[in-house]
Amino acid sequence: MPPESRQHTNDDSYIETIECNDCNIEVEVGNEMQDPYGNSICEPCYDNNYTNCESCGDAISDADSYYAECDGMYRCQSCYDDEIRHCEH
Repeated sequence: MPPESRQHTNDDSYIETIECNDCNIEVEVGNEMQDPYGNSICEPCYDNNYTNCESCGDAISDADSYYAECDGMYRCQSCYDDEIRHCEH
């Protein structure tokens, strides 16, 4: 279910916000990011808890990322399995 959005007034203009799924602060609509599950989150939560697979670009949680010492890249499990476990470095 999408997060509930709210409207605030500020000098006669409306600011629509949603709640960050991770920390519950209000984020202006358009400034939110998406976690791997499609939930709206604030940029600080994304920066502190998520990364992008350096092979396919998908968002992944830090806990679900796989680091390859051979090239120093973080990958999702699928890319790690395809590119590292089966590579012939």
